[in-house]
Amino acid sequence: MKDFFKHMFDKTQGRSLPKNLQLTKKEEIDACISEFLTKTLRCGLLTSEQIGPVGKQQLINSMLMYVFAHRHTKVDLFLIETQDQIKN
Repeated sequence: MKDFFKHMFDKTQGRSLPKNLQLTKKEEIDACISEFLTKTLRCGLLTSEQIGPVGKQQLINSMLMYVFAHRHTKVDLFLIETQDQIKN
């Protein structure tokens, strides 16, 4: 996964890595996780109608928590937004 994101934010790809994860919005992180699931794992679940939008978001949230578990003590905007989304 590290290599995927390293390539994803390579200067030749026209993207820049967020300089401060604490200010990164959930939508931006969700897009990165979705791209990883689709391209690397060839996960068709995000394009499938079988699990619906709630199931898709649960998959993204689960992956997000796994990938960013080491940041559980940080006050990252995307983590706060995810926690709020899960509560509601």
